[in-house]
Amino acid sequence: MPDNATCYTSSDPAALNASQLYNNLLDVGQLWNREDEQKPLPSCSDIWNPLTNHTCAVCRDEQVFAVCQNLSESVDLRMEGSSGHIKIFRCACDQLASKAEIPTTAPTPDGTQVHWSIPTAVFIIISLAAIFISIYHFWKRPSEDKKDQEAGVQATFLKGGEPTDGTKIKEIQN
Repeated sequence: MPDNATCYTSSDPAALNASQLYNNLLDVGQLWNREDEQKPLPSCSDIWNPLTNHTCAVCRDEQVFAVCQNLSESVDLRMEGSSGHIKIFRCACDQLASKAEIPTTAPTPDGTQVHWSIPTAVFIIISLAAIFISIYHFWKRPSEDKKDQEAGVQATFLKGGEPTDGTKIKEIQN
């Protein structure tokens, strides 16, 4: 639960049909507005991602909770539904935190997980391997192509054979 959170609760059955949450001291703006009144309120374990995008979120558990962040102490929070005003009371946020499961990973934008990191890592590893193999073959090939012709002539000549560099002893004598 964020340190700057303020929590409210309602045991009124009408709270399940809440449609808006606002500060009664201000004439402008709603802190929360239910987008689809046909859908049930989300479970309190599911409010952490919406709370990052809005000032307040409303959820249900055994009771209905409103969780807001960065509210002033003087706020007069009001909840309304199709039947009118719904009574809500300020409560300790740990009452909600003990019931809700807080995710251990931070949400990403739009609630999606980052799926590109594994293919990127595989691509980088394969690219590095290809570069190292290319460098290895580049340095290995010139060393294999260089042959010491004098060493071949000396070894053959010492064993009693003819020089292998193409010159024959007869040609040398002439």
